[in-house]
Amino acid sequence: MVRGMSLNNPCNLMHYDGIKWQGEVVPTSDPQGRLCQFDTMIDGIRAGAKNLLSYFNHDGCKTIGEIITRYAPAVENPTANYISFVATDCGVDPDAEINLNDANLLRIVISAIIRFEQGFNGISYDTLCQGVEEALA
Repeated sequence: MVRGMSLNNPCNLMHYDGIKWQGEVVPTSDPQGRLCQFDTMIDGIRAGAKNLLSYFNHDGCKTIGEIITRYAPAVENPTANYISFVATDCGVDPDAEINLNDANLLRIVISAIIRFEQGFNGISYDTLCQGVEEALA
């Protein structure tokens, strides 16, 4: 199983001291302790969605390009490829303003991020929807 999936962290959120997500537990499956681990996949999706919503609502990231640049900086990621992948998967221009407060669009973006991070998305539609709905609540 892919590491992020085994940690119920399909968006591969990094662990940072001082940030405690709902449902986050002490990592047991990540020997480096760099990634968060969650009780459930719904909690992991919720955290990934909350993270993106923070970039959108508080940091002023309004496009896929801005959001992914903040989410996956070039010092650790192939950011240009990541932006292109997510924008294409979502069917939007990377520089077009979007509304992540729209549950359907947020679900599509999260799903694309999961596919990029894990190489696949084996998460059920219902689980994705529940995680996104909890993030927006």
